[in-house]
Formats: sequence, structure tokens, C-alpha cells
Amino acid sequence: MLILVLALLLVPAAMTSRAGEVLTNQTVVEMVQLHLADEIVVRKIETSLCQFDTTPQALAQLQAAGVPATVIGAMLSAGSPAASTASAPAAAAAAPAARTPEFGLLLGNGYRSMAATPVSSESSRRKKWIPIYGSYAGTETFFFIKGVHAATVTGPRPVFVTTIEPSRMRLVHLGVRDDEERYVVFAKGRSDREIAVTAEPSSAGAYHLSPSQALEPGEYAWLVTPSAPQSGQSVLAVALAAQIGGMWTSGYDFSVQ
Repeated sequence: MLILVLALLLVPAAMTSRAGEVLTNQTVVEMVQLHLADEIVVRKIETSLCQFDTTPQALAQLQAAGVPATVIGAMLSAGSPAASTASAPAAAAAAPAARTPEFGLLLGNGYRSMAATPVSSESSRRKKWIPIYGSYAGTETFFFIKGVHAATVTGPRPVFVTTIEPSRMRLVHLGVRDDEERYVVFAKGRSDREIAVTAEPSSAGAYHLSPSQALEPGEYAWLVTPSAPQSGQSVLAVALAAQIGGMWTSGYDFSVQ
């Protein structure tokens, strides 16, 4: 048991592991040489981005290096983009579009899928009590996301991949209220916390989205407009609501450090 614990502590130092790493044949060999249990190596393969060479020659090299059959089997199950490209160019060209998530963080040659988080909204005329606004104060819409920190953490220049039409998305810098939730305020479809973005077509049906400039540390979210009317709504109602900033019911949040 002591050996296993020491081996687990040595993995990050020996392999300079970090979030978003891509496992290769060499990475697996190094884990085996660290005498990690087969179950640990298999689990690492199942929960990581992988770029394995599974040609017959590469498999023979893995076996010669002492990689157990159970680990090699997990590598085969994880797939091999490089081998697919070499053996079937047409199929490989179509594969990225099929595997592209609805929304994810781009990491080298792969990506990490991000789950959508619910966005609630609340209308307010808080400025009507301020003398310079008075009765002329317009309605503001507050959008809230639970929690004060996103699960996904990035650097100042993240790139995202998505199959969502970019015109349906807005990138915003979130404020934090009472250490319970994050928020952003829109009035007449505008917010002083909105971030300019760049959208470029990627593989078939996908896009790469990125902020036009480096982001400051803090909390951010991509707000998404529904692609179809919800129950009891007309297409016109959805379009109008999107224009005034009142139709974002979900989003993808992240933190910048």
C-alpha cells in the first residue's frame, strides 16, 4: 500500500502532469515504469484526452516495454486518431465533426467538453429611485449563475470549440453577489460587461470561439439563446427577447486565473 501511495505522489513530478494533458504511448510506458497498478493506468486512460499509436508495430513496442495486455486493451478502446488518418483519410476527415461537443475548451489537438449550467433571470427598475433617472429609468435584466467559481479554469486567452451558432452566444464578465452566485446585467440588449469575441469556422458544423483580447482574472460565461421557441412562445417572441437580453436560460461558465 505504501508503494502505491508513493507512486501516485510521484506521477505529477515525473510527468509534469497538468489539466488538459494528452496521453501518448510514451506517457503510458512511463506510468508502467513507475509501477502503477494496472487499474490506475486504465482509469487514467479512460478519463484523459488520448492520442495513441495503435499500429501493429506500436503495439509490439508497447508489449516489449512491459505494458500489460489490460492496459493495451484500454488504449485500443480509447481509439487512435493518428492511425485512423493513415488508414482511412475520408473517415478521419468526417470523424472530428461527429466527436465535436456542443461546447468545449480547446486543448492542443483535443478538447474538454463543458456541461451547460442553468441561467436564471430577474427584471428590475432599480434606477427609478435615483434622481437623475426617476421615472425614465428603463428595465434592467439580471442574469444569475449559481456558485462563485466555475469548474473549468483557463488562462487569459482560451479558445473554445462549439457546434452552436455563434450568433446565439454572448461572452460576459460576471460579477459575484453575496458569495452565493454570479451575475451580469443587461439593459436594452447591452451590458458593459460584454466581451468582444472572434468566431472562426472549424470542422464541418463547428466553430472556434475566442475573446478578442486577453481576459483579466475572474469569472466569465457564454450565454446561449435557445435555438427553438420554448413551450408557449412564438418564434417572434424568441427573437425579440434575444434582442433585449431576456432569453438566456443556459450558459457555459469558466474561471480565468
